[in-house]
Amino acid sequence: MAGRGGGLPTTAVLQLRPGPDGGLHAATHAHGIWSFDPRSLKARKD
Repeated sequence: MAGRGGGLPTTAVLQLRPGPDGGLHAATHAHGIWSFDPRSLKARKD
């Protein structure tokens, strides 16, 4: 399910919390919990 989010689903995030591992954990509706490293995010050039 890759999109503009770099592998995150294109859906509403119900909760977004930092984890003890330095990652962000996003709870979504119908897509479960996704974890990613915020240092891997890049600025968009729209």
